[in-house]
Amino acid sequence: MLPSLCWRLDQDPGTTASAIIDLAPGTWSVVLTSDGAEVAEPVLQLTAAGEVPDGATDSIPTDLVVNLGEYVFDFPDNLPAGPQIWQLTNSHTVPHHLILFGADRLYTADEITGGLAALFMGTPPAEDGFVPAAFVLGTSLISGGVSTWIEADLEPGYYVAICFLPDPGGEDPHAFMGMVDSFEVTA
Repeated sequence: MLPSLCWRLDQDPGTTASAIIDLAPGTWSVVLTSDGAEVAEPVLQLTAAGEVPDGATDSIPTDLVVNLGEYVFDFPDNLPAGPQIWQLTNSHTVPHHLILFGADRLYTADEITGGLAALFMGTPPAEDGFVPAAFVLGTSLISGGVSTWIEADLEPGYYVAICFLPDPGGEDPHAFMGMVDSFEVTA
């Protein structure tokens, strides 16, 4: 069985992107897809062997480390605006992802999940519930025990982080298990 990791780079044609992925030893497949396309056959297989030397990732210029834990994000309450490199580490055993939305204010976890529940049930959310509208950035699956780094360039304002993935074989998104967060970005 191959290790599980999925990472997505959304790029416009003619532009470039980069990602740093800390791979565990094993065989990995690289596939190319486009939105709505079925997963293609692997275009490349590679083998990561041995252990990562201590300190190998210390040289990655990381501005923020965010733990994606057992149904929690651990964002600080306040972040500085501007370009940054974030290290996202999934310390849980199941895959997670990070979907970040702009918001009009800080929201409590109950306000976020209440707004999402109303939205998923087809009823208008309560006046104080969060409605995801302004997509800012997102990752694809980050497997348990894996770290990855992303570029973020946030404007001052309020943001809400959500994990919409369910557990394998489950139905409820991790958001309904508490995997939501709200924070402010200041100049």
